[in-house]
Amino acid sequence: MAEGDHDKLGFRGELDRMLRTDPFVPLDLVVTSGDRFRITNPSLLVMGPDVVTVYDAKSDAIDVIRANQVVFVRQRHDEQKAEHE
Repeated sequence: MAEGDHDKLGFRGELDRMLRTDPFVPLDLVVTSGDRFRITNPSLLVMGPDVVTVYDAKSDAIDVIRANQVVFVRQRHDEQKAEHE
């Protein structure tokens, strides 16, 4: 991806790009309340027109988050490296 293309993607495009990274890199999704959602598998997050749905396999919980409430997304390259060591 060329320099500056990230700015053109917007939030949805950038998140979609992160979900399609091969190999997948785990993500932290942080919302305005301060809640943090760890995405360890790209199939655990689904984007709708106005919401992001996250499934937590450990607790069997489903969280539906307004997309405009997401304030921060971080790829966890440190976790990816640990899995491959």
